[in-house]
Amino acid sequence: MRSCRGMTLVEVAAALAIAALLAVAAMQTVTRLARASARNRDLASGPSRTLALRELLATDLGHAQRVRLTRTGFELQTFARLAPGSMALEHLRATVAYEVRTVGPATWLLRTQTADGARPLVELVARDVRAVALKADGRTQPRKDRWCGVPDAMTVTVTPADSDVESLTFHRR
Repeated sequence: MRSCRGMTLVEVAAALAIAALLAVAAMQTVTRLARASARNRDLASGPSRTLALRELLATDLGHAQRVRLTRTGFELQTFARLAPGSMALEHLRATVAYEVRTVGPATWLLRTQTADGARPLVELVARDVRAVALKADGRTQPRKDRWCGVPDAMTVTVTPADSDVESLTFHRR
């Protein structure tokens, strides 16, 4: 009697499952790189930079529960975080910090997100930024190194390194 060599149905199913997992992982990586590339291109210059920055800040400030000032910017405790793999918005608790740092030859506005048990997610938000500040439009002002409630209206001032000050005002609903 001859033995026929071939693959069983179980082996074929296992191979297909592994191939499907690899394809999903590859698609997530390609999608993430494409979004990051588009975001960096939008944030690089002009009106697109302002619009993208305004949308990102509006999301973080709109979901913020507490705020505090830091030496180089401000921090928010928020219920909107970006998923590390897909950059999709998730309604989960996170602490988000906006600060200016020198990275290589340029100064950048950085957004650092920390969440329970996850690695910090650091984004280069805008290039050639000299300073960022948050100020409440009212009596109660956030304080340095001390958490407080989020005011109803606040102004975030982003100072580019090579041009005039740009103020972005946000009103909570």
